[in-house]
Amino acid sequence: MKADRIRLFFVVVILIVALAGIFWPNKSEAFLDSSINLFFQNIRLGLDIRGGTRLDYRVVVPNDIERSADEIANEVVVVVRQRLDAANYTEAVVSKISGGEDSRIRVEIPGVDDPTIAERLVGKKGQLYFGEILEQQTGIEMPDKRIGIKYANAVWVPSKDKTASNERTWYLVNPFVTVGSQKLYLGGSEIKNAKASVDSQKGGFKIDMEFTSKGTELFGKITAAFVDQQLPIVLDDVVLVAPQVMSAIRSSSAEISGRFTAQEAMELAALIKSGNLPADLQKLEERTLGPTLGRDIITVSLIAGMFGLLIVLVYMVVFYGLSGLIADLSLVYNTIIILGAMALGKFILTLPGIGGIILTFGTAIDGNIIIIERIKEEIRSGKTILNAITAGYSKSFSAIFDANITSILAGVVLYYLGTGTIKGFATTLIIGILGSVFATLVVSRVLTDMFSSKLHFRMHKEVAKAGDMK
Repeated sequence: MKADRIRLFFVVVILIVALAGIFWPNKSEAFLDSSINLFFQNIRLGLDIRGGTRLDYRVVVPNDIERSADEIANEVVVVVRQRLDAANYTEAVVSKISGGEDSRIRVEIPGVDDPTIAERLVGKKGQLYFGEILEQQTGIEMPDKRIGIKYANAVWVPSKDKTASNERTWYLVNPFVTVGSQKLYLGGSEIKNAKASVDSQKGGFKIDMEFTSKGTELFGKITAAFVDQQLPIVLDDVVLVAPQVMSAIRSSSAEISGRFTAQEAMELAALIKSGNLPADLQKLEERTLGPTLGRDIITVSLIAGMFGLLIVLVYMVVFYGLSGLIADLSLVYNTIIILGAMALGKFILTLPGIGGIILTFGTAIDGNIIIIERIKEEIRSGKTILNAITAGYSKSFSAIFDANITSILAGVVLYYLGTGTIKGFATTLIIGILGSVFATLVVSRVLTDMFSSKLHFRMHKEVAKAGDMK
């Protein structure tokens, strides 16, 4: 039948895509045993499995901001998330753990055991601008602030690099650049994109920036006015570099080259790209979890899951025979779908998430049992096996759909209201239930139709036996 061929096509295509997501070669560094890593090399693992760093911050909202503390905290979460993504920490989780005047956020970065790496990204304001140098001195301590009193808005900021004697170059910088009669401000908000790249000319790494249309116009005016002069680039009150402008630059791109290391360039690009934090962050707690614990956790969880799966598989075959075997195959298919979806969707797998996968074993089998018993009822009414299968799946649909939709709704609530590992559980639960519905109604149907002739004898025999017992 045409419907059977369509169902078989979707079953095969989804299976191939899921297997590709799981087993496609990944160049990322493995931390698990090779046998385990075979299944998890493409899946993002959470802090509780992989190990890493967890940081808790209080959001210190300025008094002069009219917006609510919750709005500021939500914006902080977005900015921090952007910074971590830009710095290639895509597996990190940023969440708000409390609201109101005592708003707090939590940052979890799997695979990072040095908290200072996270602090350099998370705790900085990220305020960048192109300034005008008014004075310049060299020394260990900041020059006398009174020197700059005559200059409005000017501040002393040090260079990024120190000499062997711990001396720095101190610049008296005005964020508002004088161009004729105008005072122009070119800040980080006018930078559309920033990324780290290799500096083939000077060595090390550099930061490539792309301006907005307004930023391009401002940069062109400023560089035209400052030919043969230094133009400092200031980030968080530190001069990253103060290059001399050779000619007017009217393109939409520029670069910051200061012989940065790869890590420095990546972090600076992330700060520039994400923009300013709308509030200060006060660190409350830092915690480090080693990867060895994560390896032990996932190993034990997998063993428990395998035993649970094996018990379910054996039970179905013993009590339901061929129908039970079909349900088992559908369950295995569903497990592959879950792992494939986790890999392809870049979802984070946590320890509660593994529990969510194991929980779906029961929901997937439950649907198959409902269908099997419904088909038996249709056979008792005198229908042929093919008609009984069609009627069994048709009449079971509403019961299976209603039972699973309520679980999905609960998972959605957990995902949006929960944090950290709770979201991991909700994610795998939702994916697992959706997969189990597909496996029960489509995969099992394909297999049932394929083995309908053998099921005919088996089910008629069971029905007859049940009738004799009555």
